[in-house]
Amino acid sequence: MRRYNLAIMILVILFGAGCGLSNTMYNARNYFKAAQARPLNSNGRPSPQAVEEYTKTIQKCGIIISERKSGKQVEEALFLMSQALYFKGNSAFQAKDQFENLIRLFPESEYIPDANIFLAKIYREINQPAEAESRLEAFIRDNKFRDYHPKALLTLADFEILDKDYLRAEFWLQRIITDYPDSKESYEAYFLMGKNLYVQKLYEQSNRQLEQLVDIRKASKELKLEARYYIALNQLALGSLDEGLDTISGVIKNEVRADKLSLARVQKARLLAASGNNEAAQQEFDAIMRDYPRTPSSSAAAYFLGDYQFFKRGDRAAATASYNRVRTESATGEYVSRAQAKVTALQQLGQGANLNSENNLQQFLDYHYLAADNYERVMEAPDSSFVLYQRVIDERGKLASLLDSVSVQLDSLLTRRDSLQTHLAQTALDDSLRMAAWADSSRLIQADTLNIAISDSLEVPADSTAVVPDSLSRPQPTDTAELQRLLGNLASDIQAKQNRISNINLSLARFDTEIIPFVKFVKASLHMKLGQKDPQVADILSQMQTDYPGNKYTNGIRLLYNGQRVRIIDPRIEEAEAKLDWALGLYPAQPDSMVTALTDLLETESEEIKLKSRFRLAWHYAIERADTTSALPYLQTILESQNTGKYGDWSRRLFDGTNFLIFREAAVVDTISEEIIGELQGAEADSSAWVEIPVFEDSLAVEPIENEEPLPELPEQIEEPVEALSDQALDLLDEQEPTPQEPLEEEAPLE
Repeated sequence: MRRYNLAIMILVILFGAGCGLSNTMYNARNYFKAAQARPLNSNGRPSPQAVEEYTKTIQKCGIIISERKSGKQVEEALFLMSQALYFKGNSAFQAKDQFENLIRLFPESEYIPDANIFLAKIYREINQPAEAESRLEAFIRDNKFRDYHPKALLTLADFEILDKDYLRAEFWLQRIITDYPDSKESYEAYFLMGKNLYVQKLYEQSNRQLEQLVDIRKASKELKLEARYYIALNQLALGSLDEGLDTISGVIKNEVRADKLSLARVQKARLLAASGNNEAAQQEFDAIMRDYPRTPSSSAAAYFLGDYQFFKRGDRAAATASYNRVRTESATGEYVSRAQAKVTALQQLGQGANLNSENNLQQFLDYHYLAADNYERVMEAPDSSFVLYQRVIDERGKLASLLDSVSVQLDSLLTRRDSLQTHLAQTALDDSLRMAAWADSSRLIQADTLNIAISDSLEVPADSTAVVPDSLSRPQPTDTAELQRLLGNLASDIQAKQNRISNINLSLARFDTEIIPFVKFVKASLHMKLGQKDPQVADILSQMQTDYPGNKYTNGIRLLYNGQRVRIIDPRIEEAEAKLDWALGLYPAQPDSMVTALTDLLETESEEIKLKSRFRLAWHYAIERADTTSALPYLQTILESQNTGKYGDWSRRLFDGTNFLIFREAAVVDTISEEIIGELQGAEADSSAWVEIPVFEDSLAVEPIENEEPLPELPEQIEEPVEALSDQALDLLDEQEPTPQEPLEEEAPLE
């Protein structure tokens, strides 16, 4: 009897324990379900109540796992705990460990497919995107999990959208819609396809895709509301403002999720601003930032408020304040980086006051180029960019008018200077005539006075102290100091005007040869970027071909319009490059023709082409023809030039400025051993030889001479053949003074 009672008691205890664990599992499920039912808060995170319920789920599941080591209930508890850790947030690594434990301990569990998909999401969140995609792609190749393939494909599409690989995302989404049309993931695929098209700015296609989803009866209410939200975004982009307001008002009326509702209100405020309801838009933006502070939604409201203040009201200061507030509202918000870029752009736009193209043309250009780029790239207002580019072009006309005005002023100054100089010359002439008349009168008076004095001396003794009367005073020269001062001032003014005219002419020349062609090329590039090839780019190309037919930017626009790779290069230099390639291809079949073509290229404007041509000629004469006399002027020119790069290095290895460092037997001037000839012409030779054949980028590599005649015997005075010198030997030779060689009897010394 005792044993019977004991057995009953054990059974009761075990049953109670089992009921207790079952009740714990039941509570864990309820806590998790309640947490999942709670909407995310306005910053996209679980609410505090949801976090608390996820925490209780984890605790309950932990009790079950600690009490039982295996069984279906443990599998469920481990999976439920892993999900709670994932959705709770800030526990990605813990969730990863638990999902991996589930896969390791229960490889045949029904929860394995979902665990793999969750793991891929976690790998993505912890910055291991390659591992995440690899895991999912392996998963969808496993037919054992076919029922879960739509969910995995949808997750892959999410990843591609985050990476902005929209074509690949579209591939995965279309595969869900086509291969799994009855799955619930197919509805989400419709939504993501429409969202994907919106991000690519294909607004009409996006609307058609999303409207299909709205008409599907089986699609959830929440998914349809999100589809209508993006339909409203498309309508704003397409300019259908009234329809957009109706659409978004319906979303706001039916949406209960705080994070979605706040974003819908931001969209309503944008539509109000775009439709001209400025006061209502301002009130809505303010209300969003007040009702949802420090959230992504309030951050977005501050960003679009800044756009409204700048583009609609032209209030740069207020817009700057709103853009700065974007980061304050949410440091991780979607629009933070764009807002900071716009703050920087607005600061730059405010620096355009008091710019003067005459005084500082480069500063004027730098401001307008950067401002135009900011309008197009940062402010997303390409029309304003075109205005600024046209302002640069129009500045040429203003400078031309200014030149005419200054020229007229200069002519007036020159006329006044000539008048003053004439007056000054006339004054000097009058003074000279008066002085001459005075001198003549003075001589006559002195003569008359002397005669009277002689006559009187016959009657009265002369008084030695008597003074000859001066009846005519000496004339004073006209005071021309004021005239000289005026002429000095005029000279300074004339020089200033002439300098000003010279500077304006330099600026005009720069406009004609560089600035206007460049700006028109940039305008054409922007039109192409905006999909405005015809007639905009065609018109610019026509103007350029008429006004600047040989300009490098005209050539660039032509290539741009024809869909070719754009290269900004002077057509004459491009032609010279083509001729250089052609000339290099003539060797070894037509070496004389190559020499003629390369010699002609020495007259081109491109220093690079002249350098390449000059070195190829030097190489041809020194190595291929062993004519160092002909090679000498080319090498000397290279060594005397600057910025010769590798061609200068190679030239110094052939010629040190005084002596050739390689020689050839029976050459006109120098001799060279067969080993070094083989090294230079590509034959097999000792790899330690000092001279190496350079490999040229422009097909300049030298090929061996075919059917070359055998070399003659070395002269008797050379006891040993010259061997290829090693780097170490040449380093020693470089330290010694070169010993000049005596020319052969039949040869003339080098000039």
